Amino acid sequence: MRERLGALIGRFGPAAAAALPGGAADPSTATGGWRRRWPLWLGAALTLLMLAGLARQLAAGGVADLSARLPATPLFYLSFLGFYLAPP
Repeated sequence: MRERLGALIGRFGPAAAAALPGGAADPSTATGGWRRRWPLWLGAALTLLMLAGLARQLAAGGVADLSARLPATPLFYLSFLGFYLAPP
């Protein structure tokens, strides 16, 4: 059983061992699983802050101000598309 459990942890991670009957529980979820996920929460908070800032600026200036700030030349959009589709 120990060899099977060790092989399962090595192949699929600690969560797979918890799925076995009598398997070991994941210790990170028992004692502060949030510690491993702080980058996820930080990223979500920063995304919400950026969206709130964008909504605030859009409400202050309106859609007319936003459309006035967009690039008017097609060269910008062609170069953007080229950079986007270019391989790394």
